[in-house]
Amino acid sequence: MMRITIKVGCILIFIFLAACKEKKKDEEKITFKNVLILGNSITHHLPSPAIGWYGNWGMAASSRDKDFVHILADRFKEERSDAVVNFRNIGDYEVEFWNFDYSKLDSLKNLKPDLIIFRIAENVSDAGMDQHDFGASYLQLIRYFQQNNPNVKLICVSSFWNQPRTAKYISDVCAKNGFPPVEIYKISEDLTNTAWGTFANPAVGSHPSDKGMLAIADSIWREVKKF
Repeated sequence: MMRITIKVGCILIFIFLAACKEKKKDEEKITFKNVLILGNSITHHLPSPAIGWYGNWGMAASSRDKDFVHILADRFKEERSDAVVNFRNIGDYEVEFWNFDYSKLDSLKNLKPDLIIFRIAENVSDAGMDQHDFGASYLQLIRYFQQNNPNVKLICVSSFWNQPRTAKYISDVCAKNGFPPVEIYKISEDLTNTAWGTFANPAVGSHPSDKGMLAIADSIWREVKKF
């Protein structure tokens, strides 16, 4: 009788430990519900037949589900079925960051996302940085979204191409303000991560291939999982 009692007790302890392990696993799930991704043509580009681009998603990806935005969106939804991922191409900010009309982003700010991924850098020119403080402007963009949402989590992703000057501004802003940086330029050093040879237009071809888009998504996702 005592042996049976001990055996039953051991089984109950095993069930209890398994339940605790499963509960801990559930607690470790990513809980972001309202995600915003701000980027440029790598994030989203409308069809542009003049340059040989006919997609309506992240430039050079072979289909919508292959760009980094939609890869991430699928992952967020796997973690939380009601997660919503909004995104916007703000390449015009990069081109003229010193004179950007922030009111164009009011509708996105008012969504009060719980996570914002800043995926901008490629279109910031040296000429623009020679005359204006990109670091101050980048921080201004971040503060704009924090105005009515001070607890929003942030991830700052640098350039897909090697742009050390822009990367330095972004990394400095991150270091001074405690924002997590993600450096991805090494991805483009492997040309199979770009779409070279797939498109006649070199501007399109320099964008990430499906493989490159996946690598970008993986780099960002590793940072997301740290929250």
